[in-house]
Amino acid sequence: MGLDVVVEEVEPGAPNVIGVLQGQTEGPCLMFECHTDVVTEGDASEWKYGPFEGRLSGNRIYGRGACDTKGNLAAAVQAVKAISQSGTPFRGKILLAFWWMKRG
Repeated sequence: MGLDVVVEEVEPGAPNVIGVLQGQTEGPCLMFECHTDVVTEGDASEWKYGPFEGRLSGNRIYGRGACDTKGNLAAAVQAVKAISQSGTPFRGKILLAFWWMKRG
C-alpha cells in the first residue's frame, strides 16, 4: 500500500502496528486508530455459542470479536488503501495505527 510501517511487540503475538502514508508536501496529519485486543469473554456458559468460535448463524455472527472494533479496522485499511492507490496528491500524512492493550 506504500506505507512506512513500524511494528512494536507489546506481548508475544500482540503487536502495535503503525503505518504512515506520506503526502507530497507538509501539512496536517489524519490518523485512523483501532485496537486489536479482545475484551475477556466473562462467563463462557452464558454464551449461545463459544465466545471465540466466530460462528455464523443465519445472518448473524456470534463471538467475542464480532461486536468489537474489527469492522472499523477493516474499513480504515480499505480507506487508506484507496487513497494510496488513487494517486491523488495530498498534503501532510495519514497514519494507520492498530494497538493492543497490555493486560495485567
